[in-house]
Amino acid sequence: MQLNYSHRIKRPADEELNPFPEYQDLQNVRVGNPYLKPEDIHSFELGYQIKNNVTTFISTLYYRYHYNGITSITKNLGNGVLQNTLENLSKNESSGLELILSTSFGKFATLNLSNNTFYNQLDASSLGYSGNKSMISWMVNGNLGINLTKHTVWQITISL
Repeated sequence: MQLNYSHRIKRPADEELNPFPEYQDLQNVRVGNPYLKPEDIHSFELGYQIKNNVTTFISTLYYRYHYNGITSITKNLGNGVLQNTLENLSKNESSGLELILSTSFGKFATLNLSNNTFYNQLDASSLGYSGNKSMISWMVNGNLGINLTKHTVWQITISL
């Protein structure tokens, strides 16, 4: 059993703050935002792990709170020209459950499965939007590795 709390501050990179336009082509311009604030991220996790000789199962329940999250914004400047820039969000909250299973079938094969089901709520009022937007999502990944020879592995990967 494991309980974690972390607090991270992510400062914008130099190119994200650069206000001078960078023309990628005739239709796309990228401009940094010198007024970006650092992201402030609080993360809480509760995890549980079961392990035996060939199988490991990990479950993690988590909650993350982002304040001043940095997001990409695309503005239409007219005449088919799009400007890409960055802005700070008011806040973003997410919570979810991640499950991971890893096992081996002797020297013949290995199997890794993972699932992440999460809820995300976004407050974009600092960008002029009213109300919060939320969604529930899930991702599933699977990987099967079959040992064909001592030095050759055939691998199948599935992502949903």
